[in-house]
Order: sequence, then C-alpha cells, then structure tokens
Amino acid sequence: MAAAAEYLKRAGRKDIEKHERALTLRIHEALCAMDGIRIIGVQNPEHRCGIASFAVEGMGYHDVAMLLDKNYNIAVRSGQHFVHSWFHAHGI
Repeated sequence: MAAAAEYLKRAGRKDIEKHERALTLRIHEALCAMDGIRIIGVQNPEHRCGIASFAVEGMGYHDVAMLLDKNYNIAVRSGQHFVHSWFHAHGI
C-alpha cells in the first residue's frame, strides 16, 4: 500500500486524472463507432471518469465479458452491480 501511495504521489493526481479522462474519451469514441453497441448511462464522456458501461445488441453481458476475456485478454466486470432498480427503470 505504501508503494502504491508513493507512486500516486510521484505521478500526480492531475496527470492521472488527465490520462484517465483521455482513455475514457478514447473508449467512448470507439464504442460509439461500432454498430450494435449501446452506451449505458451518461452519454457525454466529459461527465464520465474511467467507466465505460455498454451493451452489445443480441448478447448477454456475461457472454460479452467472457468473449472479451478469452479472445482479447480484456478483463471487465459484467452485470448490474447493485443498481438493478436503475437498469429496470431504464428498460435494460
């Protein structure tokens, strides 16, 4: 934990935030360019920070997670993460 804290201190919170926002914009733009992908939640990437919630038309979220993991070595979390009421209210 101390090593992580020292790294964060050296890297600087502002630079970390800038990098995270750049990555968020990059994934948002890439997902928006793909057919059959729906962004879930806030549409403006400026109002997101490090999280890209999306659905793939015709696929369950656990299937998408397994596909990304097995074929591309990308680890993601799948599911509704304790906000079931929000998902249900939005018909997702």
